[in-house]
Amino acid sequence: MVAKLAGIGLSAVLMVGVLATPTQARDDDTTFVSPLIGSSPGMMVGGINSGGALWKVRKGRATLEDNGRLEVEVFGLLLVATNTTGPVVEVAASLVCGGSGGSVQATSTAVGLSAAGNAEIRDDLTLPATCPAPVVLIRVFNPTTMQPGNFIALSGISG
Repeated sequence: MVAKLAGIGLSAVLMVGVLATPTQARDDDTTFVSPLIGSSPGMMVGGINSGGALWKVRKGRATLEDNGRLEVEVFGLLLVATNTTGPVVEVAASLVCGGSGGSVQATSTAVGLSAAGNAEIRDDLTLPATCPAPVVLIRVFNPTTMQPGNFIALSGISG
């Protein structure tokens, strides 16, 4: 009985060691991952205003690796009132450091937003040395001025 319990204990210690190894190997890898939520009118994050209407996101995620690789997938980014994308045909993603009172540090290239509200952004950003309280904004991109405007979705969790 003692030998059996010792064997179980040794197995548990070995299992913890095996599970801990990948975590230790990734200690220097800092990755930001967050779901996306739609914006509400009257919000301001990093000096950028939200759009003038309520937006929703069916599903979305922003991932930013410490090497600057940004990947954003958003599905069903639509105006709540009309269940459409309205006049928005392109979006870009901006990284804000310092939370709502911070500032935009980098912005991706623009991509198309489908009529269903779907978009995928894959870009390499130049990151600052540190980025406390990161927020990823999904911003309306104006193809005429070639500039990002108000944000219509952002990283965060909804209740």
